Amino acid sequence: MGTSTYAGNPEDISLMLLTSMDLRVALDKCATRHEPLLSSYDPRFPPSLFTPLLLPKKLQMERLAHVEQHLTWRENGSVYGSSLIFQDIDARDSFAVQYFGRSQYYQDLRREIEAAAEIERDQKKREFREQRQHYNRLKRQSDDMSCEYITQWYGSRRTSYHDSGRCPKCRVKDTAERLEIYVHEWPLPTAELEARSAVFELDVPTTIAKWRDITYTLLVHVLSPPTLRNSQRGNTIYYLYEFSGYVRSQTGRLQLAFTAKPFTVAHYRTKKIPLATEENICVNNGLRYSMYDSTSIRWIAELLDRCDVRRLCTFQLPSGHYGTLQYALDGTTHTSNEVLAAQAECPKGLNLHDFYAFATLRSGDRLQ
Repeated sequence: MGTSTYAGNPEDISLMLLTSMDLRVALDKCATRHEPLLSSYDPRFPPSLFTPLLLPKKLQMERLAHVEQHLTWRENGSVYGSSLIFQDIDARDSFAVQYFGRSQYYQDLRREIEAAAEIERDQKKREFREQRQHYNRLKRQSDDMSCEYITQWYGSRRTSYHDSGRCPKCRVKDTAERLEIYVHEWPLPTAELEARSAVFELDVPTTIAKWRDITYTLLVHVLSPPTLRNSQRGNTIYYLYEFSGYVRSQTGRLQLAFTAKPFTVAHYRTKKIPLATEENICVNNGLRYSMYDSTSIRWIAELLDRCDVRRLCTFQLPSGHYGTLQYALDGTTHTSNEVLAAQAECPKGLNLHDFYAFATLRSGDRLQ
């Protein structure tokens, strides 16, 4: 977006925001017509969000009125809020869960994933039984052998010692103890609603993916104050698409992610055959997924519900005598009486007349 391009010019930024919302209204109309379920979910643009926009022309104000009418119409016609679109994956009313329930395609995809996983588990159990038999053979072979000792002479004195690295019995025993098998992790979450959401995220329809990413970018990146990047304090983020062979759509800004290591990359991805059982080599999916913003490198829950364009659409006073009077530009709801009551806060470089004149320049609810 062009926020940085127009920095320092609130009127240009206001026009940029208005144009962005014009395009977003058009996108919303097309997307909801193509995917009717979207009509039940409203991103929840705050009602007073666009009040600070500086729009000097009547046509611009009419365009804003059209945008606000559409947002009001969408809010009145919707049932669910933004968290069920962008954040909640374990709620029965979340968009992904609802879409899964209405789509035969996603239900078939889930059955395909689970059928393949069952085959892999049967193969893993068969591999384990073969490895176990091999282990038992090596153990019996080792038990039937005796350790060999190496004899050396030092002059007339004979000594014997045991070298486990050269002893055939110990080498067979060590081979048996080193046998291991990779653990099979179930590909989908064990929680039913999370499993449905995960399957949906493997192949998000293009219309929904574009609508979701663009709407989220407007809410978080354009219409909200900037935030510090990378709040994970060194935690490694793993994405669902990196560990699933069933990803069929292009990955977008919003991704299912987790911080706990999957078995496939953890140090406990293998089990020693002597300690392995069919139960501990075929494990459930223990990951806890959450929606993640791969652009901002933050969890989505940290970024929603922060919309505020007041600072963008307001001239910022430079530091100095007038710097403490930024509130007089930020809003119009302060009254002249409030300014009079705050005369004690007048900076030393200003006289009371200048302080009052500047602070009341925009006072009054009808003044813009």
